[in-house]
Amino acid sequence: MVGIEHRPPIRYGRPVRVPAFTAALLCCAASAAAQTLPQKDGPADGASAAELFTAPPLVLEAAELPGPAPDETALTRARRERDAAKSRADRWARLQRAGVLSKVEAERASRQASQANLRHEQVHVGLLRAQLAELKARPAEAALIESAAAALQTAETLCSEAGAQWQKLERALAETNVARRRVLVRHGLSSKGELHRAESELARVQQTAR
Repeated sequence: MVGIEHRPPIRYGRPVRVPAFTAALLCCAASAAAQTLPQKDGPADGASAAELFTAPPLVLEAAELPGPAPDETALTRARRERDAAKSRADRWARLQRAGVLSKVEAERASRQASQANLRHEQVHVGLLRAQLAELKARPAEAALIESAAAALQTAETLCSEAGAQWQKLERALAETNVARRRVLVRHGLSSKGELHRAESELARVQQTAR
């Protein structure tokens, strides 16, 4: 008769408890990884972590901001784009600090947010100017015209400040771009032609700011 092998019963240990701090850290990492990165601003599909940190220096385009459109629909659209760009820039900055995105990606998002803010202020000024002109063209109470003029003056001040912030940021990014190109050229990772283009862009930005 063949004997039956008797094995000792399997004893299961206590469930492994994950410290609260570790669990929170894992949740934050999962949340950051789950962020939906727009194709326009983020890396291409399938990009490796190394590619995120070796992204090429930011290539600045000439800013061609559209003229103000005195229309409520245009103002609503500009405000929505401004808010979305600011939210994206804040999110990109957090992801860059966490090591998920390169600094170049965060800079690009910041530039787009500044440009969207300036565009919103321009559209707002255009709309208020049109409204004030309409009030002056027909019989209207002096108090109403005065109120519209005051609102326009405030909007023009905000627009001027947004323009100054845009120029300051554009110059800072252009200077950073030149500095990066010089380092890359020194290490043989970029051509002198690319450095010259970056320097030309910086000169254009500096000339515009004068």
